[in-house]
Amino acid sequence: MFRNLSLALVMMATPPLAQAAPAKQHILFVAPHPDDEVLGTGAQIWKAQQRGDDYKVVIVTSGDAYDKALAAWKNSKTAKDLNGDGKIDYLDLGIARHDETLAALKVLGVAEDKVIFLGYPDGDLRKMYGTTPYKSEFTGVNAVPYDFAYRKGAPYTDEAAVEDLTKIIRELNPKTVYSTTPTEEHDDHAMTSEFVSRALKRAGGKRKHLEYLVHWEHHVPAWPGSGATWTQPAGHVAADVSSDLKHLGMSRDLKVQAIKLYATQMAVEGDYLLGFAKNSEIFWQARGSVADYLK
Repeated sequence: MFRNLSLALVMMATPPLAQAAPAKQHILFVAPHPDDEVLGTGAQIWKAQQRGDDYKVVIVTSGDAYDKALAAWKNSKTAKDLNGDGKIDYLDLGIARHDETLAALKVLGVAEDKVIFLGYPDGDLRKMYGTTPYKSEFTGVNAVPYDFAYRKGAPYTDEAAVEDLTKIIRELNPKTVYSTTPTEEHDDHAMTSEFVSRALKRAGGKRKHLEYLVHWEHHVPAWPGSGATWTQPAGHVAADVSSDLKHLGMSRDLKVQAIKLYATQMAVEGDYLLGFAKNSEIFWQARGSVADYLK
């Protein structure tokens, strides 16, 4: 009895073993333009931040060739010469969209050092093929011009973009990578998918590649719709994964708040952007060819 009592006292005095914290996940989020990262994966980014994961958000272009956005920005009287060259042009729009991205992601708790801007030509990723750098008809440059870019001066070639993504993948070693689908109707979105796929193959390793769909409005004119739930994209196979915001612990209102901070884009397509603030985010497992995504 004495021995049992002693054992009981020892057990009472010994604190329970602390549960091991879940291992950090390594995740890479890749978006074609500033705003796509929140439209497609905002809740996943928020959750990665909440868990303390090791993650990066990569923006392939700076969205610096959107003529309607530049015109609306100038008409709003809020446009500024952000690079100090004495005029307000597409390069200033690229800087403004960089700033909007950091502000929107800050709402999700993302620090600036988690975001990588590659700075390749908006609207022209498909034209970068070949060894001769492509010259943007909008910005007038053929190499990454931004001081904030991952590799300022990188030539506008497909190989340069794939090299950057490969290096980032090797350094971060993500187990899960998000990008757009190859079925995207916007060339930059489809090419982003291709660049990521090439980089993943080059970097090696076993990784999960999940993809999101932004542009499908030629097939479904109302896409993505104003409702809180997704409709099946006509002609496209159904998504493989549906991630509920409530299950993640994030409110839909927070995603709305983040989207609204893309002011230059809200001015020309606000309702469209807000259509991506749904109760869930949906993803496709990367497939072998475009035909594998279509019905």
